[in-house]
Amino acid sequence: MYLNKERRLKPEESRSLANALKRRFRFEPIQYILGKAEFMGLEFRLTADVFIPRPETETLVETALKVARSQGQKLRSILDIGTGSGCIAISLAKFLKDVKIYATDISKQALEIAKKNALLNNVAIIFLQSNLFSNHKLRTIDCGLVICNPPYIPTAEIKELEPEIGYEPRIALDGGRDGLDFYRRIIQTMPAYFKRGSF
Repeated sequence: MYLNKERRLKPEESRSLANALKRRFRFEPIQYILGKAEFMGLEFRLTADVFIPRPETETLVETALKVARSQGQKLRSILDIGTGSGCIAISLAKFLKDVKIYATDISKQALEIAKKNALLNNVAIIFLQSNLFSNHKLRTIDCGLVICNPPYIPTAEIKELEPEIGYEPRIALDGGRDGLDFYRRIIQTMPAYFKRGSF
């Protein structure tokens, strides 16, 4: 509109703009309004069923890529726990060749979004519904790298966050009393599933 100030909006465009503005005035995140977000230079479809990818998480992916590349052909598979929109798993699949990528999530709705994003970005991911390591198929994976961006916000602090956060799934935010519940569960459970030398 700013670039074409003389152009008159069509009725459907005016309605769409008015609806978007109403939603934004209610503090709904722009990513949910647009239904998409960019991450690692890739596009991801979003709904309120999944956590919005953050630029900070790109650092996690970049670090995982460095570790994976340092392992060369020794690294055969990677597991992304709590994949949400699939942004981490899909980015790894996009930038790594000859590595099998597994992605899990407790939410069936999130997995459906992640599957659509894998198709959108033309990568092959093996998706499994699982509460951390509850899916027995994870015992069969020869996994050399595990990556996860778990919920880390202390329960009592969630209500004090920006109003936009209230639109995101609480399951992707709530890390328990001190924010470390999922870290403890992962550390306690993971050794039973993965071989010595895994990252």
